[in-house]
Amino acid sequence: MPLVASAQRNKKQKHSDNHLDKAIQAFPDDGLVLVSSSVKYNFEKEKSADDLIAKEIREERFLSTQGEQNFTYAVHYDDYSEVDVFETSAHVYDNYYQSDDIFHSDVRVKYARYTLRQKGASSKIKTEKRYKDLKYLTRVYLNAPQSCMQRTVAFVIPKELEVDLVPVNFDNYDITKTEKEEGGKLVVEYKATNIEGFSKASNLPGATHIYPHILILPKRFNNKQDDEQFFSSLDALYAWYHQLVKGVDNDPEKLKEMVNTLTAEAATDEDKIKNIFYWVQDNIRYIAFEDGIAGYQPQNCQTVFFNRYGDCKGMANLTKEMLLLAGFDARLVWLGTKSVATDYSTPCLASDNHMICAVKQGEEFVYLDGTEKHTALGDYAERIQNQEVLIEDGDKFIRARIPVQEHTKNRSNMELSLTMNEANELVGTVVMEDDGEAMSRVMYLYARTPTDKKEESLKRYLSSGDKFTTVKDLNVPTMDRALEHLRIEGTITMKNKVSTFDEETYVYLDPYQMFGGYDLEEDRKFPLWLSYKHDDWVTINFTIPEGYELSSMPEGVHLKNDDFQFDIVYKKEDQKISYSVHAQLPRGEVAAQNIEAWNKAVKTLKEVYEEPIVLQKK
Repeated sequence: MPLVASAQRNKKQKHSDNHLDKAIQAFPDDGLVLVSSSVKYNFEKEKSADDLIAKEIREERFLSTQGEQNFTYAVHYDDYSEVDVFETSAHVYDNYYQSDDIFHSDVRVKYARYTLRQKGASSKIKTEKRYKDLKYLTRVYLNAPQSCMQRTVAFVIPKELEVDLVPVNFDNYDITKTEKEEGGKLVVEYKATNIEGFSKASNLPGATHIYPHILILPKRFNNKQDDEQFFSSLDALYAWYHQLVKGVDNDPEKLKEMVNTLTAEAATDEDKIKNIFYWVQDNIRYIAFEDGIAGYQPQNCQTVFFNRYGDCKGMANLTKEMLLLAGFDARLVWLGTKSVATDYSTPCLASDNHMICAVKQGEEFVYLDGTEKHTALGDYAERIQNQEVLIEDGDKFIRARIPVQEHTKNRSNMELSLTMNEANELVGTVVMEDDGEAMSRVMYLYARTPTDKKEESLKRYLSSGDKFTTVKDLNVPTMDRALEHLRIEGTITMKNKVSTFDEETYVYLDPYQMFGGYDLEEDRKFPLWLSYKHDDWVTINFTIPEGYELSSMPEGVHLKNDDFQFDIVYKKEDQKISYSVHAQLPRGEVAAQNIEAWNKAVKTLKEVYEEPIVLQKK
């Protein structure tokens, strides 16, 4: 081998080993690391295009730091974008985007699968994606699924384009920004060093709340031949939405027979609205799209009606047209769910990700979200409560907020009445009584369970999945979302909750141990978000059996924080012991600064749950 080639090879090997050492040092727990990632956005006007476009050029190198790493690299595209380049050593697949076995003709994905078998093995990938309309490029994240040693995100902006680049969540990250002129264009570059990949922690807030990203807000493009305006105001954003809605080819006559059937025997306007709203919930299958992939124009009402499936826009449009046929003032509503950090003070397509319907009753609007199965009229899921909305009002709009509902509306209570039999089993009755979103959750899970497994599913739920606990003789009402409470009754037998040593008998009453398994990672950096606000109870009344008396019982506990409160109380009266656990999360979340306090509280809960009632024979 020539000396020059050998030197080059040794230099390349040394360079590779240096990357591997640095990657392991920066991210010791990660098996796959992005050594480098360069993402560039060129904004330009193509001769063959009417709109200003953006070309995304992405070059990335992945490195295995532990060997045997498998991953998939995917790029989505749709009617508003195209993947022009996908350079890689692996085979590139090009398929329709699929959800629940239903294909969507306007959404496709190009992807490749990789296996890096050896430690130090790497793979380079280059892609070029073209956004045919700049308004659909709304945000760019500085991090990625994998941790990255160095990522640069650059924007090449012609002088004719007025665009705001808004940094979000940059605090506590090593990110620098530079600007320079190059070829008569402004180049804005953000460089992130040693930035962790997306967290694998559970119950995270929406990505826009926690990860560093850049909002792209084009305002105006003027190159003398063209004067193109974007969403420089909320009026402009709504005008575009309204134009899309006006272009929907609705044929409500095809819904008339069903609307007449649903309203014929309804005694009141409220009953008519309920019948239509609940029919959409029960009969239209919700197909979700990822943010930024689906279009923004609703599918026409008759297509959703006959297909029996649609996304949020199609379901909202169908609900509106059915209500209009029934004689109500129904409107479409745009909003961002709780997962979206950007609101309408920043008018852009990143400000919302959802569409629902509203019907006017008197001076107020009642909001109808057909995607929320088993939610009663007038109740709102946590993800849309307090969210800002745009309600259509002809060429204008109404800006409002969806009402907030207190955590006490979601009260859930497991009530047990127990005693101990001669076989040292705890036996008695169990009653579950749920309200609000706690009730909706049970109904949703029940509806999704096959008919022949529904009863067993409820029994497992009431027994907390404990194989030593048996629930029988269930009394289950009709699963009607209009119920004031969902009440399910049964008998219960627990075989592993009593132990006897010498003259003492140890009794563990609580099979549920609420939030006892909710300890979080000590190094967790992000808040805990639950799907709804909690007001949970476990209430157990235990009758001390004949021939026994109480020797001791645990002390109660009171744990309170700005985000949560736990109360465990033991009381004795005559031969009865009452035990209760009350868990409250009034906001349905725990802030990052309170995670340590949360973990301490959960540890205390576990300790109390593990303490038994001690009985002794008289």
